[in-house]
Amino acid sequence: MKILKLFGLAVLVLLLFVLAIFGYYGGFSSVKFSTSVQGGEWLVYEAIRGDYQQAPDVIERVQKAIQEGSNLQPQTAFGTYYDNPQEVATEDLRSEIGWIIGVADSLEMAKLTALSAVKIGQAPKTEYLTATFPWKGELSILVGLIRVYPAMNQYLEENQLVQVGPITEIYDQKNKVILYRTQLQK
Repeated sequence: MKILKLFGLAVLVLLLFVLAIFGYYGGFSSVKFSTSVQGGEWLVYEAIRGDYQQAPDVIERVQKAIQEGSNLQPQTAFGTYYDNPQEVATEDLRSEIGWIIGVADSLEMAKLTALSAVKIGQAPKTEYLTATFPWKGELSILVGLIRVYPAMNQYLEENQLVQVGPITEIYDQKNKVILYRTQLQK
């Protein structure tokens, strides 16, 4: 009987610990949506095919390429995810992973375009459905997946909106938020 009580107490403590971590990383934060015109940022990235879990390594690799190839400073990391992992095989998932940069001058931009390891593009300036989620560390990305994506799907359905294109996650560590955005059908 004592062992059963101890086991129950241990399970309760573990559950409280997991809930505390989940809450710390934003698990109980409300997710609010808005639409606004955004975009136009300059992006330095790699186009990736395969598991989305390779994003942290790609972010690091692109950051290194930017710093070694130019005097530009990476500002904010991002990931643009084209496919739903519940519908597409892991090896076929498509994404663009990298950094948003502030373009200091055209000479520095030319240095980056000469690098074969990275691509350069500009985010489309258009109307997006957006949501923000707290950034408290890399675990916030996982908790955001659990909280934001289902809420976004529900919001789209309830408001009869149609998502077109990928979802971009912008990891704004300076402002301590993850910005999720996706284009809407016009």
